[in-house]
Amino acid sequence: MARTASEGPANHARVTELVAQGTKKSEAFLTVAREALGAGASDEDVTKKSRSIATNYYRIEREGAGGTTTDKPKPVKAVATSNGPVSSDVLAQVQAAINSAAKDVAALQAELASLREFKAKVQAATS
Repeated sequence: MARTASEGPANHARVTELVAQGTKKSEAFLTVAREALGAGASDEDVTKKSRSIATNYYRIEREGAGGTTTDKPKPVKAVATSNGPVSSDVLAQVQAAINSAAKDVAALQAELASLREFKAKVQAATS
């Protein structure tokens, strides 16, 4: 069967329809592959076709989410929040606060270890 520009979106729509009916995605990919290849197709051909359908299904999902197949992650310079973007200065302040809290936690853990040692000595002396 020749590949057409409408085959991917049509397969995506069919898989989506099957999943909405309660079929697992992996089974839906196989069903759509069997439908595309016909009854005489070998299991190997159906498996290969189902993998192709799955690949295109997820490509279309990414594109539908506003991405493209060539998008690459880009470094984040500002983080968008419900209140607008957060500048790198604010992020640096948050990171400094986290680092300070981590130092405080380390100091408290050291103090706790010291108190546990003291408790053990007191218990040994009174036993």
